[in-house]
Amino acid sequence: MYVVSVSGETRSNIELARALKGVAKVTVAITRNPSSRLASETDRVIGLPFKPAGKSPGIATFTLALVAVLKVCGLQSGRDFEEVLLRATALAKGIRIASGRNLTHFAGNNEAYAASVYGVAKIYEMLGGRAQASLLEEFSHMPLFSLSTSDRVNVVESPGGAKGRQLHETLTRGGFSSSLIRPEGDPVERLYLLVFSMQKAVIDAARREGLESPYFLGAKKKMRISDEMIY
Repeated sequence: MYVVSVSGETRSNIELARALKGVAKVTVAITRNPSSRLASETDRVIGLPFKPAGKSPGIATFTLALVAVLKVCGLQSGRDFEEVLLRATALAKGIRIASGRNLTHFAGNNEAYAASVYGVAKIYEMLGGRAQASLLEEFSHMPLFSLSTSDRVNVVESPGGAKGRQLHETLTRGGFSSSLIRPEGDPVERLYLLVFSMQKAVIDAARREGLESPYFLGAKKKMRISDEMIY
């Protein structure tokens, strides 16, 4: 059993590692802190080679953890990361993020849905914005009915798909703001592309808004609640 925690101090992960003693054959911590409580509760440690200067939204740490988890699962892409980053920079230009208190939607399946949940998290933490991730088929059943013309919809479609383009075109005809994102490559490559492009799009949005630091660092009351619940 592999337990991932960048800090190694996430309470629920530590409790999980304890509960697995004598149940799992081997427990492994994936963390940047080999001296953490999680590391002390597991049989082995995979170290993430990163030392952040301070608290920040998970960008480098998340990406390193993703690489480690995929490698453990035997899922690796043969693509060069620099080339994927360049492609992600171009892909990020198609991602639309709503301004103010309007809502940014992501709709996609498989690796696109997973990356969409991550993109939503970065909008929360970096911008303090409102966002939602939906499975592609579910968007038309639920989130559609709260959609405003000032919201932004990002439809992420895997190669060979058709429902994404259909949703994008139908929304556009209906007067809503929609963008179609179509990453190419194998599933692992597409996942990296989407993660990198989400990161780039949110950082660009923060720069446009003139933010000097991530929103969550200044939200002291919310940070206290978060720390109390997580650690």
